[in-house]
Amino acid sequence: MLRSPLRALLTSPRTRAFHTTPTLLKKAKLEAPTEKPKRVPVPKYTPTPKAIRGSKIKLPAARLLDPATGELGPLTPLPELLATYTTPRQTSSASSSSHTSSTSNDTSESTAEDPSTPLLELEQVSTNPPIVKLIDLKAQRAQTLTLRHRASARPTPVTDKELHLSWSMAPADLAHKLSRTRAELLEKDSACRLTVAVLTKKGQRPPLRAEMREFLSEVLDALGVDPANSSVVGPSPNDNWHASANPDPTPIATGSPSATVLAAGGRVTEWKPAEFARATATLFLQSKASPSASTKLPSKEQLRESVPKSVVGKEERRAKEERNRLLREKERLKAEEDLVKATKDLWGV
Repeated sequence: MLRSPLRALLTSPRTRAFHTTPTLLKKAKLEAPTEKPKRVPVPKYTPTPKAIRGSKIKLPAARLLDPATGELGPLTPLPELLATYTTPRQTSSASSSSHTSSTSNDTSESTAEDPSTPLLELEQVSTNPPIVKLIDLKAQRAQTLTLRHRASARPTPVTDKELHLSWSMAPADLAHKLSRTRAELLEKDSACRLTVAVLTKKGQRPPLRAEMREFLSEVLDALGVDPANSSVVGPSPNDNWHASANPDPTPIATGSPSATVLAAGGRVTEWKPAEFARATATLFLQSKASPSASTKLPSKEQLRESVPKSVVGKEERRAKEERNRLLREKERLKAEEDLVKATKDLWGV
């Protein structure tokens, strides 16, 4: 008896589905393959080309640039320029006599001993047109060191401090507190901003505006600021005191000789005008940073003398090679003279 397909499917035993895909591959996330990260392209190192100087200049002739006027000289053979404008120990002429060589050696030795003598050398400016200029190696080194010192100098951090006073302080306590503040903050090498707030104690009468100005003038005098050059002696921007509450608004011009002496250096100044309220007053002072010994730039003489050892050694080697060349030339000329003399004696000429 034939069964229908549906009946055969319903009556057949259930079978478990068989998967041909491996279990590990099935559990893994099937994503697009990630590309290998490419290395970030590093820009090609292009150092500043070294200047062509002295005997390394391969120009047959050149024009000398005048640094003062910017004008170009006539076209001159390069050996002539080297012999005329460079330091004597850098010149090399093949037709120098022994007397000239000894004189040039003495001159070069005396030049090397004198640190104030400039080291002159020709430097190529351009090839077409052929232009050269004359430089001083010591002056150029001094300029490089000066720029390096300025670049390495870091700005001094500014310190913010506050000082609280009261109108009823005893003169001795006030003088002691101000002197200690000036010694600890304002007279140091670092920069400082000091906010002086003068308050009224509880239960006391607020002072008049004239009394406030007089008290602040004494504070400025003790801290090394000339009250005559401050905003205390003039009307303040927020000075809206009532005429009835301030019967004497006339500024008090107090400028003692001690204040002028203390402010002679000009290190302590006001960076903001003084502010007045009904019972308080505030001063805003700042002290400039004085250059310390470590950040001072060397003098021009010290910079000119601090020529790098590589330059000095290079010049010494050049001078030594020049002396050896002249000595060999002298020996060759002497050998030729001896040969000519021996030939004449042999043939009886």
